[in-house]
Order: sequence, then C-alpha cells, then structure tokens
Amino acid sequence: MSFSVKDIAKTLKDNKKQGLPVIIFTGAGCSKSAGMPLANELVAEINKKFKSNLRGGPTCLNN
Repeated sequence: MSFSVKDIAKTLKDNKKQGLPVIIFTGAGCSKSAGMPLANELVAEINKKFKSNLRGGPTCLNN
C-alpha cells in the first residue's frame, strides 16, 4: 500500500478537523537520514548528559 504526499496531507487535515489523534511511524532509515539518533545512540547521549540523575531509573539507561 502506498500513499502520495497529498493523500497523507489530506488525511492529516481531515483527522485534525475531526479531533482525531495522529501517530506517524517511520523506519530507522527515514529518521536517521533526518538526523534523529538511533535508540542506542539516544540512550548513550542520555547517559552522557544525565548520568548523575539516572540512579534508580530504568535499567536500560543504567549502563
């Protein structure tokens, strides 16, 4: 199934008018190309910046 940009824009506008929520899922390739970090890169950045605040937090962040 594929949609054009116009199809997607129309659906988003229609949903907004109806007060419906919108969730957009993109693959790692799309988000990485846009400059978003991968999950492991994000966790590493959080550890780097907030290590002292993570004690007692989720174990995935306590590396």
